[in-house]
Amino acid sequence: MQKNVMKYVTIIYMIPFAFLILGIVVGNSLFSGIDSTNNELMIFGMGILFLAVSLVVVRIIDKVFAKKDESIIVMTRKL
Repeated sequence: MQKNVMKYVTIIYMIPFAFLILGIVVGNSLFSGIDSTNNELMIFGMGILFLAVSLVVVRIIDKVFAKKDESIIVMTRKL
């Protein structure tokens, strides 16, 4: 049970964070040569775009887990 929870937490939190950082790095490499006053804004926008893509990826992964009927977190009782 603990292993499944850690796997799900990693998917939910680390994939979007990794995509955000990757988007910022890609945006920095793409927009570093452009002489514009909005470089930081464009880099941030690229990071947000990658973050949005990561949420779609996480949703697809969640659907795959649901199809496998892999119950990761199950509520046993209401406190």
